[in-house]
Amino acid sequence: MNRLSYLLISASLMFPAISFCQQSPSVIPSGTSRAKAESQLSKGYTTPSGWTIREGDKLRLGRGTMPDKSFAFIYQRSTKNEHAPSSMAGKSVRIRALKAFGKKKTGYTIIAKVDVGRIVNYWVEIDNAIHDGEILPPAELSAADNASMTNEAGKKKMMK
Repeated sequence: MNRLSYLLISASLMFPAISFCQQSPSVIPSGTSRAKAESQLSKGYTTPSGWTIREGDKLRLGRGTMPDKSFAFIYQRSTKNEHAPSSMAGKSVRIRALKAFGKKKTGYTIIAKVDVGRIVNYWVEIDNAIHDGEILPPAELSAADNASMTNEAGKKKMMK
């Protein structure tokens, strides 16, 4: 009985601390309602690397990762079969809106609706596109990532 009450008390003390520690809407956990997820995105979206993306920001496109050099994670909303062509590599696009796409039960993928200068807007799966190099992070973050990778490589070399 004492053990159960100890667990309940410690859990109740821990949850308020967790809810007040959130600084930015970087993660939208499964179980969050769509309305709450969308309201979190109104402040912007912070990627796992620390890059905060907001409506109106410009994204610099890298290279497409599909075999034909088209973009795997940048596509027209109507169908995922209409991937952005390879001719968009190296261009900048403007974010028109951030959306949480998914379901309350399974969680959300953060989508940026971008203006590419055509009639149709494209959707960008932000985290996947950054991971595969289809979106290039700002120079400050790239330099910081390269420095941390260099430091890690140096530490591994010293350990050998």
